[in-house]
Amino acid sequence: TEGLDRTHMRLPDNQVNLINKLYGVNQNIIVVLSAGSAVEMPWIDKCQALVYGCLGGEAAAAAMLRVLSGKVNPGGKLAETFALTYDDIPVSKYYPGREYTSEYREGLFVGYRYFATAKKPVRFPFGFGLSYTTFEYANLTVTEDGVEFDLTNTGKVDGDEIAQVYVRLPEAKIFRPERELKGFQRVSLAAGETKHVAIPFDDYTFRYFNVKTNAFEVEGGTYDILVGASSQDIKLEGTIEIKGTDAPKPEVKKDGGVWTYTWTGLPKFDGGKEIAYTVSEGTVPTGYEVAGAPAKVGGTITNTHKPGTVTVIVTVKWDDADNGDGLRPEDLALTLNGLPKGTDAPKPEVKKDGSTWTYTWTGLPKYADGKEIAYTVSEAKVPAGYEAASTSAKSGGTITNAHKPEKTVVNVAAKWVDADDKEGIRPASIKVTLLADGKPAEGVNPIDLNEATGWKGAWENLPKYTKDGKEIAYTVQTAEIEGYTTSTKKAGTNGFEVTSTITGTVPTPDDGGKDAGFPIVPVIAAGVVAGIAVIAGAAVYLAKSGREERN
Repeated sequence: TEGLDRTHMRLPDNQVNLINKLYGVNQNIIVVLSAGSAVEMPWIDKCQALVYGCLGGEAAAAAMLRVLSGKVNPGGKLAETFALTYDDIPVSKYYPGREYTSEYREGLFVGYRYFATAKKPVRFPFGFGLSYTTFEYANLTVTEDGVEFDLTNTGKVDGDEIAQVYVRLPEAKIFRPERELKGFQRVSLAAGETKHVAIPFDDYTFRYFNVKTNAFEVEGGTYDILVGASSQDIKLEGTIEIKGTDAPKPEVKKDGGVWTYTWTGLPKFDGGKEIAYTVSEGTVPTGYEVAGAPAKVGGTITNTHKPGTVTVIVTVKWDDADNGDGLRPEDLALTLNGLPKGTDAPKPEVKKDGSTWTYTWTGLPKYADGKEIAYTVSEAKVPAGYEAASTSAKSGGTITNAHKPEKTVVNVAAKWVDADDKEGIRPASIKVTLLADGKPAEGVNPIDLNEATGWKGAWENLPKYTKDGKEIAYTVQTAEIEGYTTSTKKAGTNGFEVTSTITGTVPTPDDGGKDAGFPIVPVIAAGVVAGIAVIAGAAVYLAKSGREERN
């Protein structure tokens, strides 16, 4: 990343899901990783090979194709350590940067120097990189000028190896990393070829900066010389005795807030001139400001402490379909943890941007009992109806409250009252529209009911509540059907029945002959009312069949 501090080292979830899905189908997976820096790799066991392409630019695809097809033998090495997790990084708790500053707190222990000194396992160490061939290191010699050794390509293809030289001082008295890179060389070897490699020492190989003398010095002792293929894959080891240039250590007397440093036996002259000694602090203690440095002999250096303050920022995200059920509270009670005893928590500034709420506490004390306070923020109570992925977060972290809005189903069925379509005028299908609170439901299509559907249908996965938290009243509506009258009634908890009744002038024994307009007398057949005779007309209507028969 450029221009911002990373808050994690994960790949996007969709990329991890892709690897997992592919692994379920075919376990012969090669991952090509295009990234500008280290990432977490919990999925590494699901790929047969991993090719790290860094950020290759416009021609990266063609170059990667040559590597994957074997036309080019890769020989690169990692320029940084790939940690197992983001939390393994020594400064992870200080990022992202607060306010306008980012604090670099590793000191000398940047990258591999920290992991080697702390003996912390990593995914891939600094300087690591494989190729399509193998190499053998042998015959190390160490002199005051540097190291020499033989390097052989023991594989079947030509390739390049980057040999690396590290130094360490096991009995070191000064503050320094466990090992430090002091030289490297890229060597091209044909299959089976051996070359004699020389990597020289220089003025920087054994020196360090002495904060007491304000100059570069060399600590004397027996140094280990490590030659290998990475910071952890050491192939050859040797030693060399180095004479130091160390300044004498001072006698220190501490009397409360006054510390006195005394150096004795120092040379008074250099080249015939009296030496003007001064003393300075190499590093100003954290949280202090220094005055009077450098100081002459007999002078005073004063360290003044001004209580530092920090800003704590935590984001609350609402994963609830933009408050689909209206259950999201108007405010949220958060607890700031870590304040010194007797210190009241200030009210945070709250900014709400849709489903993202940002809480900011400013002017908080940075230290307590000489130690930096690790503030956290937690939810006093998870809102009703929600689940929290995590109820607390560090500064710069996120608390997510998730809620899945309740869904519902609306069923509809059509019923026909037309003597099984004896008139033959029933339509082939009818269109039913879903209404939400009396208006066509937004984004929901009408349903066509017909014989193929059994004159039934349903709308599924419908929101049950409005964003105001009110339950939606669903109803259905159909267009007018020629020759029919339509009525709708509830059917069950989530259903509706649309009844279509045929219209016309066919009289029945119940209508009193109003539609016919003539007097009606019963026709007797074996003592049973079989039908209705219209005296003034030539037609006889049989009530049982509903069909007209003419004589």
